[in-house]
Amino acid sequence: MELKPIEQYMEGAAPAIDGNFRALQKQTTEIQTQLIALGYGITGQLTKIDQTVQLTVWNNQSSPRPDGMNTLTERIPKGFEPIAMTPVIGEMVIGSALEPWWLLYKFSPDGTIVSYSKGLNVQPVTIAMTAMWITKN
Repeated sequence: MELKPIEQYMEGAAPAIDGNFRALQKQTTEIQTQLIALGYGITGQLTKIDQTVQLTVWNNQSSPRPDGMNTLTERIPKGFEPIAMTPVIGEMVIGSALEPWWLLYKFSPDGTIVSYSKGLNVQPVTIAMTAMWITKN
């Protein structure tokens, strides 16, 4: 089956439907990207489309991290903060194996980042995380 441009399917459509389609076509969406430091040498990429943010992390932790809860000095950049507290679970890879240790980040609407971890004082360790949230603005 040959696909045709959507405009061909819209020909002859009711004026309201055609008008709404044309208005949607004219909307522009700004995409913003920014790197974020997550402590202990971990960095992630934030991608923002309208009010939706995606965090993607896949890199090596460069320094040992203490067990327990730690409020980081790093902060979520302005405009990328979640509208509500957002927990993000990290996966650990050591060599070629997933490990049973855990890592949890808590992203707060005020930009604060809190890290919870257990057993991540080994080197090298690769951290993998992904999350999505809605921003305040």
